[in-house]
Amino acid sequence: MTNSFLWSTEDHDTNLSQFKKKILHKIKDTSYASLHNWSVKNKSEFWSAIWDFTSIKGKIKQPIIENEKSFINSVFFKNSKLNFTENIIQRKDRNDAIVFFSEQGFQRRISWKKLDQNVSKIAQHFIDTNIKKGDRIVGVLPNIPETVIAFLAAAKIGAIWSSCSADFGPKAIIDRFKQIKPKVLLISDYYFYNNKKIETLSKLNEIKKELPDLKEIIIIPYDGCNKDYQVDFLYQDWNEILHKSNEYRNYEQFEFNIPLYILFSSGTTGIPKCIVHGAGGSLIQHKKEHQLHCNIKKNDKIFYFTTCGWMMWNWLVSSLSSNASIYLYDGSPFYPDTENLFRIIESEKITFFGTGAKFLDYLKLNKTNVSKKYKLDHLKTIASTGSPLVQETFEYVYEFIKKNIHLASISGGTDIVSCFVLGNPNGPVYSGEIQCKGLGMDI
Repeated sequence: MTNSFLWSTEDHDTNLSQFKKKILHKIKDTSYASLHNWSVKNKSEFWSAIWDFTSIKGKIKQPIIENEKSFINSVFFKNSKLNFTENIIQRKDRNDAIVFFSEQGFQRRISWKKLDQNVSKIAQHFIDTNIKKGDRIVGVLPNIPETVIAFLAAAKIGAIWSSCSADFGPKAIIDRFKQIKPKVLLISDYYFYNNKKIETLSKLNEIKKELPDLKEIIIIPYDGCNKDYQVDFLYQDWNEILHKSNEYRNYEQFEFNIPLYILFSSGTTGIPKCIVHGAGGSLIQHKKEHQLHCNIKKNDKIFYFTTCGWMMWNWLVSSLSSNASIYLYDGSPFYPDTENLFRIIESEKITFFGTGAKFLDYLKLNKTNVSKKYKLDHLKTIASTGSPLVQETFEYVYEFIKKNIHLASISGGTDIVSCFVLGNPNGPVYSGEIQCKGLGMDI
């Protein structure tokens, strides 16, 4: 089977084009290959240019890379400082920052102003609980706004975040969190999946016995659920914290490489291994991918179907730093039917939609004709990851979802919480092919 041509851009004013113009005198020609070659041969110059182009807030100092020629011993931005959360929440207006949809139809909109206020209140509560820089805060949570808020509050004060999806069993949670000795654990009372209401608190007694360093448990109420549970341990209620806490307004500048979050390997060869990611590295890599490879701009609407146990959740949250709003969906993507997510994409005028390749494979298998019912006029990009996107599914997307769309098959991993290879908004799309190596990625 030949790799057929499927799409090329009609937009000649992409972020990638603008970046090329700024460094055009440094590269041989305007091709992507030339730009990529420059990015890996001139690492310090490239990453300094990314800092400036993506408007990172912080104090940048030399050296950009120490021991640049040593893969093992190199250190990026050793003397530079920033605050991750300050870079995420750059707006304070009343436009949507986070929009939440539950499979049960519950919806919530959180403005930039409210996001800033709530993050500041939770950060102050953590400080009042004597949480310090480097302490671990963990969540057993569904994909709800409170998960984002708790993470950003932790990052604001230099604490380290880690999370498991709400559907994880006690052993899977203990195997991960026991290694990192958390001081605070957040958990939702319920979540929904495929029209089933599932309670989560019954597994907490088993979990907390294995986490002796816990100072506090915070319970977050799920939308549409009554507070009809009883527990035999002390806890704080999320809504009460927001009601009584003051706002912590300070943004302390931390070292660039301060730990931001801990992710975990799959656990297929034993206990899941901890993978620690730094604040500055995650931020600058994500901003590079969002702005140059995904062409995300201010006021774009980013919807990645994920749980907070998958690295794409971390990737999604970082897109707030490009002044885009993010969409969170919690539940089965196929409840009540296979068109569920596309109703949201259509009604909310989503500009960027990301999902796992298996989701698109399932739509193809079920012969779901999305374009027959939904125009998706505002949708510019579909990203697919998690497994290879086969040629037939590439062609299905263009025939039955949208013809004029940038379809980016992207691939990276939990170990880098980002991508090795991904999309090029200026380049052509061919069936079954990943478009390009990531800029700065010498592979």
